[in-house]
Amino acid sequence: MNANQLWAGSDYAWSEYLRRGERYTENYVKRVRVIKVSQKVMWGNEKASTFVEVWDIDEDTEEPENQERTRSVRARDIFMHWDEYADERERREVERAKKIREQAAEEAARNAKDKRLKDALVAKGLDLSSFAIDRYTNQVKINRADLERWLGLDAEQEVA
Repeated sequence: MNANQLWAGSDYAWSEYLRRGERYTENYVKRVRVIKVSQKVMWGNEKASTFVEVWDIDEDTEEPENQERTRSVRARDIFMHWDEYADERERREVERAKKIREQAAEEAARNAKDKRLKDALVAKGLDLSSFAIDRYTNQVKINRADLERWLGLDAEQEVA
């Protein structure tokens, strides 16, 4: 977030490992409450960097974990209001759960289709151990000797 959008007393989502331009992350996100925004010139830099003094907030009680202990974090690592972050995280969890359910349903449909195919081949007299279904290439591989026996062809006869 931009430093002029940070207000003392407000809760924000902070992540130390946020990459430049990243708007959302789920990796090591903490809830922090802003106490004070200030600028510091770091050693080796010509321009001042914006730092924010914050308290770590306990998500359950919504109170500072330790009011005597504050820390200074880079303003650019604060990336979203906490309420917006919580809503976005919940929305993404719902989408993830929906995607998992859809993938499980697709997998079950593929398994059922494979089972119907296997049952049909076995019903036609082909031994279950003589063929394999490859899902990735969408092919059924049948042992040649078993296929010739199944079709009633003699291995020594030439097929025209």
